[in-house]
Amino acid sequence: MFDTPVYKILAPNDTGAARGHQAGIVIPAAIEDFFPDVIGTITGESPTADVPVAAELVVDGRSVARVETRYQYQTWGGTRSPERRLTNSLGPLRNAANPHDMVLFSRDPEKPDLMKLTLLRAGSAEYEEIIDKNPTERWGVVPGLPQPVSNRDIRNAQDAIEALNAGEFALFDNERPVLETPVRKKARNSAFRKNLIRAYGTSCMASGDLLETPDGLFNLDAAHIVPVESGGSDDVRNGLLFGKDVHWAFDKGLFSIDDDYEIIVSTFATTSVNCELVKRLDGNTLVSPVGPLIAHLDALRWHRDNRFLG
Repeated sequence: MFDTPVYKILAPNDTGAARGHQAGIVIPAAIEDFFPDVIGTITGESPTADVPVAAELVVDGRSVARVETRYQYQTWGGTRSPERRLTNSLGPLRNAANPHDMVLFSRDPEKPDLMKLTLLRAGSAEYEEIIDKNPTERWGVVPGLPQPVSNRDIRNAQDAIEALNAGEFALFDNERPVLETPVRKKARNSAFRKNLIRAYGTSCMASGDLLETPDGLFNLDAAHIVPVESGGSDDVRNGLLFGKDVHWAFDKGLFSIDDDYEIIVSTFATTSVNCELVKRLDGNTLVSPVGPLIAHLDALRWHRDNRFLG
């Protein structure tokens, strides 16, 4: 799901009318924290660092292309301060744009290298609404909407989870705020899912199924064994990766997992004509982790005692 967008009013060089070979949209430093992290060091010998980005391009309210583009830092051989730019394959949007039009940039917090670029025409109702609320700024977070998740938010959440993973396992997180901000929640969910994928891969741990889109999105939910609403920790040892329907069934107690990491199905699901998906899981062994972290037995016992229908 795409997050709240940031915006930029386009300069002439951002459009298809730009001259020269440096085609693309320049990204101001003020909004760079809402674009993918660029990994790498820029030097005189390596004046450019970039990352691939999958982007959906939307013009006049219609999706016109899904492209592979790049987000890069460019220094022109080390002669300038780094300039941030989205470049490559943006022609369907840039060629339709005029100077002073606006582009909204939004990304998926769970997959920050997946973005949507939406062209708003100068003078359109949505364009004017943004300008009216932020008349002096040519770029920024779209005003009046929830703050999007930044790279800093994701890094902070990642650091917190890695600290939990490195310590003694605890079922409950007593330090999580009772009232959690939307940004913190989205960042925490993103980091938790990323850690689970790193630990277990990209298949449903119960069924072994793997569903993927061309953009690299997986039909996977990061499931807390002890749920967040019960105070469950974001420690990876309190997590499992399930397909969305399997996640729902686990949360509702239609199945659980024993101390040998085998799936046990509830009597209700076994006898119901509407639980065929769950019945097929009976006796399956969970997908093994690719690293040292594995679902903790204390968490699995909590689920059997407090969620499993038996």
